[in-house]
Amino acid sequence: MIDIVKRLLNLEPSGGQAGSDSHFQKDSDPFLAQISAKLDGLNPPEAERIISLAFLLCRVALADHHMTDEEEKQIAETLRSKFSLSDEHLSLLLELLHDEQKVFGSTKNYSLTKGMAESFSEAEKVKIMECLFRVAAADQRLTPEEESELRNITSQLGLDDGVFIDLRIQYRELRSD
Repeated sequence: MIDIVKRLLNLEPSGGQAGSDSHFQKDSDPFLAQISAKLDGLNPPEAERIISLAFLLCRVALADHHMTDEEEKQIAETLRSKFSLSDEHLSLLLELLHDEQKVFGSTKNYSLTKGMAESFSEAEKVKIMECLFRVAAADQRLTPEEESELRNITSQLGLDDGVFIDLRIQYRELRSD
């Protein structure tokens, strides 16, 4: 259900191709399935997409090994603003992802980002990067570790480096070199 993430990213459905979200359906990741199962009441494919995006948001917030309250609030606001997640689901999701990112971060980063790279259009991936930059900048600073992680994600999503540079310029006053 790419449409769900499109709603999150404020994108209109593009008339989508039937197979455009095949990574999430046929190659269902046990990690995603395990967390999805804990989110009672959510449709599993929808939950997997929410989890994938939330995982990326947490990945950026934890790039400097610490998620600030501001970053966590921005993640919650991003997810809450477009999805009808209960406070309980949102809290559980953030707690699970925070822990999973610390334990499995580098091993899950590639596979989840690859799935998103295969499933989304370039415009959708740019919207994802905009969300990630907002999370990184939520505490009013952009650390070198966060910038490095954002650059890696840009590349892993198959986006041109110019996308990263354009977004970084928008946040230049928050950079802490």
